Amino acid sequence: MKNSIGVSEYMLFTKSFSQIKNLNALGSIEERKEKYNDLGLVDCSVFYPDPKLYQLEVAKKKSWFRNNFALLKYFIKSKSKKKIEKKYNLIGT
Repeated sequence: MKNSIGVSEYMLFTKSFSQIKNLNALGSIEERKEKYNDLGLVDCSVFYPDPKLYQLEVAKKKSWFRNNFALLKYFIKSKSKKKIEKKYNLIGT
């Protein structure tokens, strides 16, 4: 399933998961609804490991060049999935 999130580094959690696991320890969480074919609207929580990613996501109104330049800048400094999982204590959960 594909969602409407435009950045490639994020953690998306369903409402059901967030009722099982407390996400507050991660920090700022974006609450949103995603539309999926055959499922309709799904309540989700999204965590962006880097606050700049959230800014990229909400900056969709910027020009194509400016968005791509911002993404390129971000990925030059990107972290590995394993480092992110370790930092936010998600390994083995």
